[in-house]
Amino acid sequence: MALLDNLDFLTPTTKNRASLKLIKNMAQTRASHAFLFLGSSPDCLYRLALAFAASINCPQSGCGNCRICKNTCRGMDAHVLTMEAEGNFLVKEDVVQIKKFVSMTAPAGRKKIVIIRQSETMNDAFANKFLKTLEEPPDENCLFVLLASQAQKLLPTIVSRCMEFEWTFAPGSQEDSAVDLGALEKIVHAGLKKIVQGEVAAAMGLGSQVCQMLADISQEQKKAFQKELKLRKETSADPVQAEREAKLAAQRQQRRLARLNKLGMDCVFDIIVAWLEDMIAVKAGAGQDVLHYAHNYTLIDASIFDINLEKLWAILKDIDRNKKFMGRSLNAELALDSIFLHLRDALRGD
Repeated sequence: MALLDNLDFLTPTTKNRASLKLIKNMAQTRASHAFLFLGSSPDCLYRLALAFAASINCPQSGCGNCRICKNTCRGMDAHVLTMEAEGNFLVKEDVVQIKKFVSMTAPAGRKKIVIIRQSETMNDAFANKFLKTLEEPPDENCLFVLLASQAQKLLPTIVSRCMEFEWTFAPGSQEDSAVDLGALEKIVHAGLKKIVQGEVAAAMGLGSQVCQMLADISQEQKKAFQKELKLRKETSADPVQAEREAKLAAQRQQRRLARLNKLGMDCVFDIIVAWLEDMIAVKAGAGQDVLHYAHNYTLIDASIFDINLEKLWAILKDIDRNKKFMGRSLNAELALDSIFLHLRDALRGD
């Protein structure tokens, strides 16, 4: 069961190992038809559910290499239905799609698997109608995997009909953490070094460079998504369902791009804050052992003379305010330009 043996996003706890052993057994024996996976990361829960679904339907119990495994782990297998709220809630009409799916005939040796992402978004009408399908599925080839952050957010009668597993995930295992921000960090460090050395042009253009890099990262993500979306449409057996899944995937992608932009901006702000704190520490007479970036000690010590400490503190407060407005009214390039120009003025003692 290669897929369930290589889940690096799970923490290696005793509880996780015991739960994995149980679901591996369930994938082979199919002793239950309803599961509830609980955890703090919707992305990781979904990846786990897809690996579980592939292990159930794969002739080799989740080899990871066959067409069934590859398509299932991409969320593109015709016998796995992913349900997710199009708006704020899963509604009664969504159950119709589930009923239609589980009423189909599955090939020999295959299960019809329904995965419900963020199942705590069920409204009462959905929950009550879905409960009947959960209690009385049309045949023994139906299987349901519900994903949620907490069991308390679900209807108790639904929870009681599921085998419950709670998972913990490794730090940085979110899908967004796979994005490499190394090039962005290099740009920020190089730009700040130039500003400290007194290069006025660096303060004028650094905000634009940062925002362009963030735009390039988003563009790469969009290209990968469009490629996956095209493949999803080409391999789908149900055009209507494919259209719905494409719409949901686009919504998830939009949310992910917003998270990535925030992740990038947070990274930039954190680097600027670390530089500012190092400048304040050096000006106060601290040694390099207390700095965030010890290798910058000589540069900072040799470059700052008439530094305006009051302005440095004001920039730190400004960064904190900008973080609070991230994703709302904040214009990233203008905010960064303001910060870098104020830093240039502070270093000149203005």
